[in-house]
Amino acid sequence: MRRFQVYGLSIASDIDLLLQGGSDAAPPAINIARAPPDFFNSFRSHRASVGEPKWYRHEPLPDGSSYLSWNEHFDFFIASDGRSILCDPRGDISEAYVSFLVSFALSFALLRIRDEALQLHATVVEAGGLAFGFLGDSGAGKSTLASYCMSRGARLVTDDLLRANLCDRFVIAHPGPPRIKLFPETAAVLLPEEICDVLTSPFSKKQLIAPAANQRVDKGVPLKALYLLVEPENSDDGYAVSVEKLHSRDATLILLGSTFNSVAQTEEGLVQQLQVTGQVLSRIPVFRLCYPRRFEVLSAVYERMVGQ
Repeated sequence: MRRFQVYGLSIASDIDLLLQGGSDAAPPAINIARAPPDFFNSFRSHRASVGEPKWYRHEPLPDGSSYLSWNEHFDFFIASDGRSILCDPRGDISEAYVSFLVSFALSFALLRIRDEALQLHATVVEAGGLAFGFLGDSGAGKSTLASYCMSRGARLVTDDLLRANLCDRFVIAHPGPPRIKLFPETAAVLLPEEICDVLTSPFSKKQLIAPAANQRVDKGVPLKALYLLVEPENSDDGYAVSVEKLHSRDATLILLGSTFNSVAQTEEGLVQQLQVTGQVLSRIPVFRLCYPRRFEVLSAVYERMVGQ
């Protein structure tokens, strides 16, 4: 099996994960392998539970393991201890498949191994040796703002899943896969030289953009701040940009609400998450960043952010 490095972890896999090579010196945190033939047949024969989202299926099993399926395109089995993932791409392995594997599927495994790092739904860039993280719901503009920052010389740390842990007095943001997801029209404006035609999934119009080597980092970066992206309530605000530091209570609620995977959380995991959140907030601030979603405003947003 080959070794890969992602989110600050060593992963062993018999599937090419399109990632930086890892070291063989220590045992891998997680092993990824193709499932035996017909392994997923029994899972596929079951009907999804009433009320489950239409685009994915999560079936927790009595022994603590989990079955995951995305729109009947991708199948994953997460062992109860989180140390192994079995998968079946139902066809050729694509960049979209690897993207789901090393973000969504891997997040379930990280919860099972009781990883003490914080996992947030965030996009992160590095500028001047420090990382800036963007929080918000899907469609809030995280990847768009990150792409603009990259056009100004920043480098990509991670898109979608942020794994951050404590190191002395710092919070370290670990690099994810060297890809960023953008709609074609956004990529054409902000990263025109990096446009590709690989879709993030069979059911999304977003493209997977692979930034050039000098536009991404390959090791952990100290996190300076996190920004919750918010649109103005009043569309008449024109080009106004505001940055407000959140008090401890509000910042705690934002981070808890921004956890990357809330589906498979246990009571023990939630207690640990609350503890780690408190430790993170003792080291870095969280801001509410409010601005209208217009390309011409991004310059002012960038200046306000890096000047904090």
